[in-house]
Amino acid sequence: MPLKLKLDLMDVLLRTETTENQKALASFVKRDSIKREFGKRVVDEIKRRTLSGKDKNDNSFSPYSKRYKESREFMIYGKSSRVNLKLTGEMQASMNVVGVGPTTVTLGFISPEQDKKATRHVLGDGVPVRDFWGISQEDQNAILKSVISDFNATEEAADLFSAVSSLVNAGIASETSGESSGVPVSTTITSIINLTGGGDG
Repeated sequence: MPLKLKLDLMDVLLRTETTENQKALASFVKRDSIKREFGKRVVDEIKRRTLSGKDKNDNSFSPYSKRYKESREFMIYGKSSRVNLKLTGEMQASMNVVGVGPTTVTLGFISPEQDKKATRHVLGDGVPVRDFWGISQEDQNAILKSVISDFNATEEAADLFSAVSSLVNAGIASETSGESSGVPVSTTITSIINLTGGGDG
């Protein structure tokens, strides 16, 4: 059976936010774009942790066997003694978002071959158990908070852009009709940026 990791953003929301915020963000975590971004960042974190030599519980991987370290394959790829489950890089490159549900995102492997390789590591099939396939609740919480924060920043930037565009268009229309208010458009734009927190001050 292919390896799958299904995460529920609503569960993360219930762990990290107040009741009031949960209601406000409920529709937010149902967006496919948000679920996919959350999943992508979880994949990035799993890759980062794995490359550092840690499993899903943040414990160091079992060391490579002497036989493997003396193998031609080990030497050809210039591996070090640090266990990071990376030989060609194909297994980690195959990790991706493979599905979304109403509030869930599912991670897996695009390549069946790499999925089998990952399963051997997770189950210890012919190699020591090196279960990298998972992520802590603490890391899930931090990732969702970062997605929410980045989304809010993007929304604020979009609102600012919309306000400035409207103002510029209004200014152009006024100048064309000869009904200018007498307040330079650039001055008003600067005021909006400052009010929305976009100024240097």
